Amino acid sequence: MKILILFTMLIALSGCISEKHQPKVYRTNIEFYKPEKLKVLYSMPEEEELPEECYKINFPDIEFAEMELNTQMLRKMNEDTKKWIVVALQEIKKAQAELARRKAKMTEKKKQNQLIKEMKKELKEIDARIEKIKLKRERNQNGH
Repeated sequence: MKILILFTMLIALSGCISEKHQPKVYRTNIEFYKPEKLKVLYSMPEEEELPEECYKINFPDIEFAEMELNTQMLRKMNEDTKKWIVVALQEIKKAQAELARRKAKMTEKKKQNQLIKEMKKELKEIDARIEKIKLKRERNQNGH
C-alpha cells in the first residue's frame, strides 16, 4: 500500500515537471483601444452677468413688475388663508362641541361613581344594623 502511494506521488511530481506541462508565458504586449481626442470646432462665448445696479439703473420698470408680482402673490395667499380660516373655525366649533359632550359624560360618570360609593356605605351600615338586631334576638331567645 505504501509503495502504491509513493508511486503515485512520483508520477504526479514527474508529470508537473515534464516539458509538456510547463506554464505558458505571454510575451506579446496587449494594447487597449484609446480613442483620439476630438478637435473643438466651435465654442460658445461665456456670457458675463451684469451687476444688479445695471438692471436697476437701466430698467426701472423691473422693480415695478417685481412689486406687482409680490402683491399678486400676497393677494392670492390672503384669499387662500381666508378660505382656510373659515374651515378651521368650523373644525374648532366641532371640536369644542365634542369636548363639551365628553366633559358631560365624564361628570355623569363621576356622579354615578359617587352614588355607587354612597350606596355601598349605606349597605354596610344596613348590614351592621341587621347584625346587631340578630344578636339582640339571639340574646333574648337564649335568655328566656
